[in-house]
Amino acid sequence: MAAGRFRQNSEGTGDEDLKPTTSARRIKGLIERVTEQYQPLPRFAHKAHFLITIQISILESYLSRISSSLDAYETLSSSFMKAVPGALAGQFGTVAYASAKWIKDAMENWGEELFFLELWAEINKRSALRARAVAHPSLPSNNIGLAATRKEPCLMSSLPITIEFLCVRSR
Repeated sequence: MAAGRFRQNSEGTGDEDLKPTTSARRIKGLIERVTEQYQPLPRFAHKAHFLITIQISILESYLSRISSSLDAYETLSSSFMKAVPGALAGQFGTVAYASAKWIKDAMENWGEELFFLELWAEINKRSALRARAVAHPSLPSNNIGLAATRKEPCLMSSLPITIEFLCVRSR
């Protein structure tokens, strides 16, 4: 990932002065713009299609890039750290953590929005939508078909688990 797309922004998030990276802000903005475009659609099937094929794919790609960047950093820094201990400690990890944490927080907020709660309830209610959701590995499958009132994972709950792993890994 290019350093310019992964640099930290000066806007704080209120989480211990954690600043979102430019890439995290742009991904969040893109997801929100896509949501604004398909939110007025009358059919839940169309809304589910946008969510599954566009938004979840964007988030998966972004998380994959963070993970790949961490892999490369770990590979390069392990050799370098043997030669110069402590030289690179924490620099890139902090940026990766800021990106992952900011997107995780955004997803948790989206998961509590009425639009996504209603969409998840419809996905659970309709068998055709449920089948599409079950087939997608990034959507929670353990509550498909259960009543939406139970305290089970919601629509945006599976990817934050993956993001949490990236946050721990980047520390």
